[in-house]
Amino acid sequence: QPGRKLVADRALFFRNPKSQKISQIDLLGHVHLFEPGHLLVGSQAVLDLQTHRQHIHDLVYRVVRKTDKAEYNAWGQAQTALRDENAILYLQHATYSTCSPANATWQAKVQRLQLDRKEGWGKARNLVLYLGGVPVFFAPMMTFPLDKRRKSGFLFPTAIYSNVDGFHLRVPYYFNLAPNYDFTFTPEAISKRGYKLSGDWRYMTARSFSHLFLSALPSDRLFKNFRDNQAPALYTDAMDGPSLRRLSRNS
Repeated sequence: QPGRKLVADRALFFRNPKSQKISQIDLLGHVHLFEPGHLLVGSQAVLDLQTHRQHIHDLVYRVVRKTDKAEYNAWGQAQTALRDENAILYLQHATYSTCSPANATWQAKVQRLQLDRKEGWGKARNLVLYLGGVPVFFAPMMTFPLDKRRKSGFLFPTAIYSNVDGFHLRVPYYFNLAPNYDFTFTPEAISKRGYKLSGDWRYMTARSFSHLFLSALPSDRLFKNFRDNQAPALYTDAMDGPSLRRLSRNS
């Protein structure tokens, strides 16, 4: 078929008893399915040529989407995969990452994963995010973008590590308010400092672009430790008494 290529060790063809046209193909052993933007490799597959549904077991997948401004590239593994008549891909007990398979900095493991390239969004249920093999985040349900199209909802969380601050975990929520302005709210947990809240507002007109970013860390444990335990040893009233008093008034 134009744009589609199938490879397998064995193939069984079934004909419709009325039309005598091939209605289903069963593929067994080292199955490779090539389509524009899709590569699926599995142990066996069933293809319904009448409904265009495809069911594949024990697979590795790759999804690629190119636009004029960006390229989206993701890969993973799954116990089973179903591609329906609308080209939506459903994965069971799957992994997902946009990193290189040789060096996956982050990876998500999900009970169920749905990838809709036409709408540009994915949906995951019972998601666990791993950073360098360490689980750092869990969500019972999450949606995430597959391209540059905008939609309100949670963006994919990010996790980093700093020798000074410890682990940072950010879970941003994006508000698609209008075609020319939006807002992103990002709560962040910092293991050695506390909780941080950030807001990012963007506004665009035909002649200008405005960007307002606000961030607050209401209770900084590292700062309080410095203020209470280290600062008194660094300053004396004779050396810098006013500075020490101003420091002691800060929270």
